[in-house]
Amino acid sequence: MIRGLVRTGACLCSFWCWATGALALPAAGRVIVVVGIDGASPDVIESLLAEGRLPAFQRLKTEGAFGPLLSDVAMTPVSWTTLGTGRRYASHGIDPSWGPVRTFFASPSEIRVARLWDHLRAGGLSVRVLNWFFLDPPEELTPHYPSPKGATTVWPVSPLPGLLAARREDAVLSAEIDLDDVQHRYRWYLDHRRETVERCWPADSRESAGRLAERVLEDYERADTLLGQVLGTLGPADVLVVVSDHGFFPKSRLEKNLSGGPGLCRLLSCEPPASGSGDRQRGHWQGRSLLLTSEERRREVPFPVTAPDCGQVKQLLIFDAVVVTPELPGRTLPEELGKDLAAIAHEGLPVFAIEVEARDRLVLVPSHAMLRRAEYALETFHVPPWFSVYVETGDHYGTTPGIVALWGRGIRPGSEVGFATLIDIAPTVLCLAGVPVARELEGRVLSAPLLERCPYGAGSPGTSSNATSEKGLTGKTMPNPTHEEVEKLRSLGYLR
Repeated sequence: MIRGLVRTGACLCSFWCWATGALALPAAGRVIVVVGIDGASPDVIESLLAEGRLPAFQRLKTEGAFGPLLSDVAMTPVSWTTLGTGRRYASHGIDPSWGPVRTFFASPSEIRVARLWDHLRAGGLSVRVLNWFFLDPPEELTPHYPSPKGATTVWPVSPLPGLLAARREDAVLSAEIDLDDVQHRYRWYLDHRRETVERCWPADSRESAGRLAERVLEDYERADTLLGQVLGTLGPADVLVVVSDHGFFPKSRLEKNLSGGPGLCRLLSCEPPASGSGDRQRGHWQGRSLLLTSEERRREVPFPVTAPDCGQVKQLLIFDAVVVTPELPGRTLPEELGKDLAAIAHEGLPVFAIEVEARDRLVLVPSHAMLRRAEYALETFHVPPWFSVYVETGDHYGTTPGIVALWGRGIRPGSEVGFATLIDIAPTVLCLAGVPVARELEGRVLSAPLLERCPYGAGSPGTSSNATSEKGLTGKTMPNPTHEEVEKLRSLGYLR
């Protein structure tokens, strides 16, 4: 019922703008296309652009705008719902509190707000959604839509160029999972024992880390080919928006493993136990985990590693920002700490404790845009001094950024996108489509690369953005300034 009211409100808003002439809808024949490439990393793309290997991405960058897209939660259902609604997870209802369960199933009925295509349709545009993770299609087919990571029920993107060539829709949205999937497999290979990967993913059992790295680069080129085909169907009046919800590692980390197929022990600079030892029989290896910071510095965290089961591997890789690990082997984890970690989870920081051995435990606290809060919580709940806390130092959002590219009518060639977050994509698409940006959207129109000011942006009428700041994804936004505050800023010379 709530969703119905929200969508009804969007329709009424669009009708008012049409009736009053406040909005000029797209010219006949104009098409706006949104292509999602899950996991596309700006670091890898920039490196491949320097080698001349991604002509379509180069065209997007030269003829349009290109830049990083900051993300707070690198979880497919959460981030793509945020991208598809322009609302934070506290508003749209698909939040990370379920942990890895959300990686596999999310119900479209849980989404409490209007989606991007609801706003586009309310604005009078015909819309086709070829694929968008967890949302549409096939909510009409099943109440619970499995993620492409957990099942094969994902719509292919290969029909996209043909669909665009037919020019039957005003707006088309599509996203694909392949690049994200192969990068996850490569990262699993690097961060865990090879036999664990072989047990969980037999298809990769005959491939070395070098081959997996080559597959990653090949998938970037395949994504570039798809974008080239899409661009080939578009004219000067059309608009293309390309987004990814998060990135991975820099290309330099891939190049380290292109020369052959070294075992995982060599990749992690660890030494296997002596042959026949008890540790080897238990699968126990003394290794090092490599945490990559945004400045590409590596911090090495020693801990005993035992290959966990497949489900725990996924937990370990999704949440790897704040690591608490025993410095002294043999010490037991007190029950009080378990209670404290439960309290941290109650405060909104999901906690996953992975058994390494009966005597040791690896505790992971995810970073979702508030690293300081995590540190404060760990200090508040008195983590024993013989535990070390390692925080992955990165940007404010604690997650490797994805990408956003804007191309076509109304976009300044060769421009920079500027500060961009997941919640900014929906209002920007609506602006480029000539559809009013609903006031409830929590992002802002990315106005820096636009040739003209958006008629109605999120926030107050006539503005191109709301008060979203660099803390926007945390759920804390600055209120719109009062008249007195504006006059004060003008008197100080900050405003004209």
